[in-house]
Amino acid sequence: MAAAAAAARDAASEGSPARCALPLPLLRAVLSRARAAAPLHFFISSLRPGPALAQQQQQPPRQQPQRAAARRPTLLDGGLGTALEAGGHALTEDTLWSARLLADAPDVLVDAHAAFLAAGAEVVTTATYQFSFDGYAARGVQRDAAAGLLRRGVELGRQACARHGRGQVAASLGSYGAVLSDGAEFTGVFDRDEAGLVAFHTERLAALLEGEDRAGWPDLLAFETVPCLVEVRAICKAVSAVAAAQSAPLPPAWLSVSCRSGEQLNSGDAVADAARVAAACPQIKFFGINCSAPAAVSDFIRVAEPLLGDKEMVIYPNRGEVFANREWQASS
Repeated sequence: MAAAAAAARDAASEGSPARCALPLPLLRAVLSRARAAAPLHFFISSLRPGPALAQQQQQPPRQQPQRAAARRPTLLDGGLGTALEAGGHALTEDTLWSARLLADAPDVLVDAHAAFLAAGAEVVTTATYQFSFDGYAARGVQRDAAAGLLRRGVELGRQACARHGRGQVAASLGSYGAVLSDGAEFTGVFDRDEAGLVAFHTERLAALLEGEDRAGWPDLLAFETVPCLVEVRAICKAVSAVAAAQSAPLPPAWLSVSCRSGEQLNSGDAVADAARVAAACPQIKFFGINCSAPAAVSDFIRVAEPLLGDKEMVIYPNRGEVFANREWQASS
């Protein structure tokens, strides 16, 4: 298998109030297990900006982590929504979550990205996890203007990277369940069939990459918190359709699923089936797990890695809580 990339980011969606650092003993166990399998490159994220994270870095950052085969972790950002709410921005009850600030407070987003970079992060994730055209339409924003706000998320990440002279931007593209704002990204219970999901992901991705200026594209595409096999298939179809319509290759994409265990997605579908679908999609370069209990990670790697061929892995669990009644609660 080609160099595998394991990413440990500490939370579910980019705004999850439960995001926290992966417990050090488990992190060490995951790294040890993965390193024994192949030459590895790791993506790891932080909880929040601060000097302690910067002190953990042992080597200088790399500009293209997705192509490296290094053993040193590459640090992703942490919980953007968590950091924003800690700064006094109420997001939990908003259907757009942090995507609301693309219009209302873009400078705040630049500062938040920059704070993670200052702490040692090498990749910042855009405030677009819960972006939807319907969500902005409900605020009276027309489709073209909303598409501009979607692309603004990448621009704001670029501004933060320019401030620090380094960094990459990953465009966060959450599950369709996230935009329903009812926790459906943790169940897979949607009001659309596969064709409807393909249409949703195709429209949003095409809008993100609209126009001739490739400089406005993100470095990475991050399809996150996908809870069911039907949406895994839909995303792969959407990415393939958008790629076919473009004259240039798409940015490398990762697809991470949300799981009830290392062997099952939150919907009950098999991790192995999802891994096989992702492995067959040329545009998906990374497959992994997020917004899931740390205890699921080892089994997830065991099940998924042998099925991925030359794909790499992205791993970023939460701290083991469950999302219920619009809040994070201790797991029983």
